[in-house]
Amino acid sequence: MRVVVAKFGGGLMDPSGERIPSILQRIREMGREGDVRVLAIFSAFKGFTDRLQRIGEEKASSGKASIKEIFDIYRGLAGRFLREGERRLFLEELSQYEVEAEETLATVNRRFSGRPKARLLTSGGELPVSAIMDYALRSLGIDAEHLTKERWPIITDDNFEDATPIYRLSMGRIAPLKELLEEGKTVVLAGFLGMTTDGLETILGRGGSDQSAVFISHLLKAFYDVETILFKETPVLSADPRILKDQNPRYVHRLTYDEAIRASSMGMKIVQNHAVKRAQSYGLAIKVAALEDPGHFTMIQERDEGYELVKCIAGKRNCALLTMDGEASRYLENILKVWGKYEDFIDLGAEVLDTGRVVRNFLILDEGFVKKHLGRLRVFGERVEVEYGLGAVTLIGDRVTDFPEVISMALEALSNIGVKVKKSALTPHSSQIILVIDRDRVEEAIRAVHSKIDEMNERL
Repeated sequence: MRVVVAKFGGGLMDPSGERIPSILQRIREMGREGDVRVLAIFSAFKGFTDRLQRIGEEKASSGKASIKEIFDIYRGLAGRFLREGERRLFLEELSQYEVEAEETLATVNRRFSGRPKARLLTSGGELPVSAIMDYALRSLGIDAEHLTKERWPIITDDNFEDATPIYRLSMGRIAPLKELLEEGKTVVLAGFLGMTTDGLETILGRGGSDQSAVFISHLLKAFYDVETILFKETPVLSADPRILKDQNPRYVHRLTYDEAIRASSMGMKIVQNHAVKRAQSYGLAIKVAALEDPGHFTMIQERDEGYELVKCIAGKRNCALLTMDGEASRYLENILKVWGKYEDFIDLGAEVLDTGRVVRNFLILDEGFVKKHLGRLRVFGERVEVEYGLGAVTLIGDRVTDFPEVISMALEALSNIGVKVKKSALTPHSSQIILVIDRDRVEEAIRAVHSKIDEMNERL
């Protein structure tokens, strides 16, 4: 039996309900493809996680907050998309989530963190969304069912705000999900949510619905032929079209895992990094497809034997450049793992100064982290130097570092618009070329380099 695990992200889940008919239609079409079962995973409505976060923080700081506006939106959508019988069932379930959210909010005192945070975000976000989408499918005559927390298949550790799913324990909870699929039902699941072995709510970290889709796919592939599709507004593009203005982005048909991880860490909204890393460890291919035209998609997989040298160009603002003695820098990477910031640092390599001093340069993708923890960083040596107010442009492609002329073309493109490159890095096996510039010039630098992308790809 073939199972399609289809995740619908927050960018599609607008609280206005504009995309709901298209999402329902896409699920219906997938379910008609022969012996196929559909497991649909939903993020919270766009902006709801941030709104619930603010509500929790407001309660922690002032002692007063209300979630009524959130649940009023669900009630309004129920009136538009659910038939009378399904609407009644949904509203009964919604009232339970609202009581749960209110009770959780009442326990918040001074700090909004841990299990109360995980419980409020999911009780006000992903769980009601999964319920309303299930009843909307039923209202169209589709035999659907959603899983509640009592039958939750993703079991995690006790790190409530950034939980790690545990394969062995989750496999022990997969039976209810399998039963529904084998009964021929379309199954609906809330993204982002995990449960501890003793039934406490956890969340899988920011963008964790991608992780939910990848992990559930990994569980199910032991029994079925599984395809994992992440539906978005568009597949992966060669650059952000909002930045390119008069240039047309190209569709990127394939990305390797490493390319996707590099691009995502540099600001491209592709797939959450932890989800890609999980997919890589599981050997699981991911399809990123356009909701309105699923024939346009990007495959994220282990290898790509195609003919694109530079796949995409991304940029990041508000970076910092950290320079320290080469000897002291040897210990930095290990401590970054302890601090949980390892992915936000890029090693730009070592250089020998005119004085003979050997230094190592690191690009920090979040300058706020450096400002907050500069004292801790100076433990690695008195001569730690930091330059703030920077940005970075990166050219993504597994083979891009094999063609040094590509970096020359990028540097020339930036020189032509008067952008000074403070540091550049072309290191083997990195899947990227990094150009460090002033943060206020990032967008025009992306346009300049992207205008050369076809010429660069001719080098392959």
